[in-house]
Amino acid sequence: IALSQLSRQVEARSGHKRPMLSDLRESGAIEQDADIVSFLYRPEYYKFDTWDDEEQTPCQGQAEFIVAKHRNGGLENIRLKFVDNLAHFSDIDEGYVTVFHSKMNSSADDELDTINKRANPDEAFDGFDDNAAPF
Repeated sequence: IALSQLSRQVEARSGHKRPMLSDLRESGAIEQDADIVSFLYRPEYYKFDTWDDEEQTPCQGQAEFIVAKHRNGGLENIRLKFVDNLAHFSDIDEGYVTVFHSKMNSSADDELDTINKRANPDEAFDGFDDNAAPF
C-alpha cells in the first residue's frame, strides 16, 4: 500500500472537489504502476451540504470511497457513513455487504453467507463459567 497527498489543484477547482487521478502528486508513476487507486471523499470537508448527484441528496455524516483505477475490476463508488468525532467510516446500511466481482474475488458468492453472519449479542456469553477465576 502506498499513500500519496493530493495536489492543491483540488482546492482551487471551482464546483465539485471530487478527487481524480490527475490530482495525485507524482501521479504518473502511481497511475502506471498501481493495480488499484482509491480516494476517500467527504463533501462536508469542502462545506457542501449535498452530493453532486442528480438527486442532490444530503451528504451530512457521509463519505464516498472512490475507486479511480482497478486493473482487475470495476470502478464503483461506495457511500459510507462517517462519524466525525471518531474519524470512523462504516457501511451506511448496517448489515449490507457490498462485494464487487473481479478476477481477484471470483468466489465471492460462496463467501457471502460467511460475511453476512453477524454475532448475536444474546449468545455472547453462552457457555461462560461464572465461577471461573477472571485471570
